[in-house]
Amino acid sequence: SPVWSWTAAADQVGQHAIEAKVRDGKHNAEGDNSSSANFEIVLPPNNAPVMSSLTADSESPQVTGTIVTWTAVASDAENDPLQYLFSMDGQVVQDWSDSPVWSWTASADQVGMHAIEVKARDGKHNPEGDSASSANFEIVLPPNNAPALSSLIADMESPQILGAAVNFTAEASDAENDPISYRFLVNGTPAGD
Repeated sequence: SPVWSWTAAADQVGQHAIEAKVRDGKHNAEGDNSSSANFEIVLPPNNAPVMSSLTADSESPQVTGTIVTWTAVASDAENDPLQYLFSMDGQVVQDWSDSPVWSWTASADQVGMHAIEVKARDGKHNPEGDSASSANFEIVLPPNNAPALSSLIADMESPQILGAAVNFTAEASDAENDPISYRFLVNGTPAGD
C-alpha cells in the first residue's frame, strides 16, 4: 500500500522525519529508492474557559441582612482547573479562588442597585480572566413595622367623680426601636396635653 496512516500520541509531540522507501524485489532488499519529509506534531490549542451562568439563590430585591449566595458555572474544554473572582460594583469581593460560590450579606450602607460580576480563568490565557458573566441585584431596607400598643391603664378605677384627675398610661413597643409618640383622645376628640 502506498498509504500509511499515523495517529500521533501525546508523547510524540515535536519534529519527526518521515521516510518512505520503495522496492520491486529485484534489487536492494532495504529499498531501491526513498523520500523523506519533516513533519511536526503539536499539542492542540488550549481553549479558554467559557462562563455559562451566574445565579443568585434569592430573587432581587432583598432586604438588608439577607444572605445572598451567588454561584458561577463555567466549563473548560480541556478540563483544566478553574479559578473564579467575584466583584461588586467594580470592587473585588472574593479574590481568585477555586470556589465558584460567593455569599454576600448586604449591610444597611449597601441599599441600592448593584452590579455583580464573576470572572473565570484556567491559568493558561489572560491572568485577568478569560470569561465573565454579570447580573444586577437590588438591596432594599426592610419594611418598617407600625408600633404596637399593648395596654392602656388608668391609675384609678372607673367610675370617678367629676373633677378627679385620672392618669392614663399607655404601653407600646416598636420592632425597629423607632421613637414613639403618643396621642390621647376623649370620645374621638384629641385630649389636651
